[in-house]
Amino acid sequence: MLLPNFTITQDEKYVICNIHAPYTKVSDVDVHIADFDFAFFAKPYLLKLKFPAKVLDEGSSCKFEVDKGDYVVSILKKKKGHHFVGLDLLTSLLKPEEKQYKVPKIQVLKDEKNKGSDEEEVEEIVIPEEHFLRELTNKYGYGFANQKSDVFPKSMTCEASVLFLSNPDQVTLQDRIMKMEEAEIDKFDVSYYIENMYSLDEFKYMFDVKPWWNEKGLSKEFEFDSEERETFMALSNRDYLLTDNEKQSVLMGLVSVLFAYAYDVRVTDGDGCVESPWNIQIISPQLSWCCTINDLKATGRGCYRRVLCYPLYRHYDLCELMWKDVAKILALGVRFTLRCLLKVRNIFESADQAPYYLLNRLYIDDYCIWLQKHNYVNDEQLMELSKQVTTTIISKEDLDLKLSIVEDAAKDFVSSSGESSDDDSTETDSSSEEESDEESGEEEESQEEGLNDSYRSEEVPNSSGMKLLLSRQPSSPPAGSAPTPAGESVETPPPTVIGNLLCPAAATVPTGRKLITVLSSDDGQDEEVNEEEPTQGICEKLIQEISSVKLDDDK
Repeated sequence: MLLPNFTITQDEKYVICNIHAPYTKVSDVDVHIADFDFAFFAKPYLLKLKFPAKVLDEGSSCKFEVDKGDYVVSILKKKKGHHFVGLDLLTSLLKPEEKQYKVPKIQVLKDEKNKGSDEEEVEEIVIPEEHFLRELTNKYGYGFANQKSDVFPKSMTCEASVLFLSNPDQVTLQDRIMKMEEAEIDKFDVSYYIENMYSLDEFKYMFDVKPWWNEKGLSKEFEFDSEERETFMALSNRDYLLTDNEKQSVLMGLVSVLFAYAYDVRVTDGDGCVESPWNIQIISPQLSWCCTINDLKATGRGCYRRVLCYPLYRHYDLCELMWKDVAKILALGVRFTLRCLLKVRNIFESADQAPYYLLNRLYIDDYCIWLQKHNYVNDEQLMELSKQVTTTIISKEDLDLKLSIVEDAAKDFVSSSGESSDDDSTETDSSSEEESDEESGEEEESQEEGLNDSYRSEEVPNSSGMKLLLSRQPSSPPAGSAPTPAGESVETPPPTVIGNLLCPAAATVPTGRKLITVLSSDDGQDEEVNEEEPTQGICEKLIQEISSVKLDDDK
């Protein structure tokens, strides 16, 4: 049977259901109204609804509009003037399917017939709810409230399933979080982060974007458009019996999805692009690694870390901006939150570069249904969650990416670079021709002995004890030196190593200054990282390219 398109409105006396069922015989139409239930049948269409309040068969009427092919059914309310809530949330009105998957629960009962006189009293075995699925099926759940399993075959690769886990059924919830954080540490790029730190103008527009949830005069009683209503009808209604822990994890997952959606809206100025599905999935820990997190601060920490590791623009201030967006969306209530989820669903459903629609089946569809249930979640609960988001502060130290260390070292280096450039220019202006000749002679002598003597090394300490080796070298070959023949390279000896480094890094800096990084190994031997040619111009500030950095674990 087909589900017809329908809309529902109401007045003080009637609930008016407009059903589009063209090319049907009026004589074959059957309408049933009793208590909360309403059913309409006209082959091949079947519509079953369940209203939030009682309706009466007597006094109701139905008429057929031939030109439009619509049946208009006026259903009499039992209580005149009673307002039916959520009549535009069509999925919640559809009658739930009778057969639903429920997690079985085991309870040991005492057998009075076989109980002996000396038999010890049998205690009831209580299995933690989060282990029900694991104990009964030998699998770990994922998806909405961890209620799904065996969605992906064992032969499916990570690329085919769009998940970062090749076999999530066999990975524990704790291991998922651990694997995710290890991947983030490997992916975090200090060079990329510093470059974004000094290239704020490139994505300053993201701070100026005015997303639709920041518009003034928003009404909570807005009407969903035709596309959103079609999505409601495409979803099948179902009930959710969630424990307190499961509901908390569902709310935390909702926060992560809204955070990722807010990033995509700002980076694309609300227009979306082919990268939108990837942006949303990669930022949300739930959508990328099937992580279940019950703590709000831990959820925000995971979102912050992923923004600083994966997408196009990586800046801590962007994380703060999206965190405020999440609080704003939740404060608007269920209907606006549901609209965000509908947009996310549409983005995943229309993506053709990867099977992102699987994320809809695992999470987003259930979120869209769950948010339509007023007995599960309401505006007051989301408002309380919004207040918690507002009061939850996530600092740079909470992210365990040593952001403060990297930023302080970069700022110190830029500052010292500027001072040295001023000193060098003053000395150049005041030097005489005789001093120039002496310097030229010294450079020629230094070239004969080796290029090591042409380096001057400095240390830039910071609060954590990390030392960056700064080396200055001539931005051009020494005066009087012979040109290098074509096809030959000049071997440059490594600079003198000063101190130990927590992490390897290499950076080019303006006007002949370089940041040379060395990793001190356990055996005391230092390994040099290949240098890049110095850039030209102070406007570049600090870096054009810094090699990947792998942070050590303080623990």
